[in-house]
Amino acid sequence: MGGVRRAPSRAHAGLPGIPLTIRARNRLRGSIRQNEVEQRALLRWLHLLQASPPPERFSIDADRGLRQLRRLVGDTPGARGLEARLQPTADSWGGLALPMVLGHGDLTAGNVLLHQGKVRVFDWEGGLDQRMALADLVVFLINYARWQRTRDGWVVSRAAGFRRAFGTRGWLVRLSAETFGRHLDHLGLPRDAAEGLFVTTLVELADGRVGAAHTEMSRRVWTSHLRAYTRFPTTAMSQRLGLGAYA
Repeated sequence: MGGVRRAPSRAHAGLPGIPLTIRARNRLRGSIRQNEVEQRALLRWLHLLQASPPPERFSIDADRGLRQLRRLVGDTPGARGLEARLQPTADSWGGLALPMVLGHGDLTAGNVLLHQGKVRVFDWEGGLDQRMALADLVVFLINYARWQRTRDGWVVSRAAGFRRAFGTRGWLVRLSAETFGRHLDHLGLPRDAAEGLFVTTLVELADGRVGAAHTEMSRRVWTSHLRAYTRFPTTAMSQRLGLGAYA
């Protein structure tokens, strides 16, 4: 798999811990156990950040979401298939109210330090602000997947990272789906709505409606991820979480 050569992020001065990017690059090979430990630690931190009662909620309109999806992906191969897959489950995710919670805006693996099982996060360039409750986790899981060791040892592209995190097969895909499902559980959201909620989050990120660092570049990247997702015939979101495999 092709990749981009890039220096690991450096730890923020004064904060103990090792960035998840460096931890990943120092491993001789991918480790399900270590990855699960790191993702669970990140979830604990995220749940603490989002613990304050949300002052407002984002109500999902399934019809509007599907219209936005059509506008963003156009005639991308697989677009109609994804819409056909989402339509029967619209009742499970349409009408849900997602809490608007405190978020980071650029929650990448290089901005996350792990020290004695505890997470510390720095580089708040995106600004501590109210965001959709699923956005930070989706950003993290995709970027985290980029840093897991490959045979050539280099960090992979954004597109390859997205495939690794939310594609069709592989242990990292299954782990990403499980972590996403655990976050839904914490938020009190149904797992059978997982794919609709995931696609809604991608749509909102691609539309620029979720506050994030590097907004214009981010919109292009998220639109590209959304189009890539339409090409996946089946995914962990639809097959695993939708069927409650991790319940």
